[in-house]
Amino acid sequence: MVAPGSTAESGVNKEEDRIPLSKIPIGRRMTRDEVTEAILYFLSENAGSVTGQFIGINGGCSV
Repeated sequence: MVAPGSTAESGVNKEEDRIPLSKIPIGRRMTRDEVTEAILYFLSENAGSVTGQFIGINGGCSV
């Protein structure tokens, strides 16, 4: 499962704008491309042995 955090291109989800950048350890919001890359990894042959994983693309917010 890929669980994106607050993205730079939040668009219609204004709730994400309430998360201050100071609360995101890497100091910025994630990009759509970063989330897409994680999804593409799981769809690739490289992830053939990965099972039952939760990947948070959130800049360290859940560490």
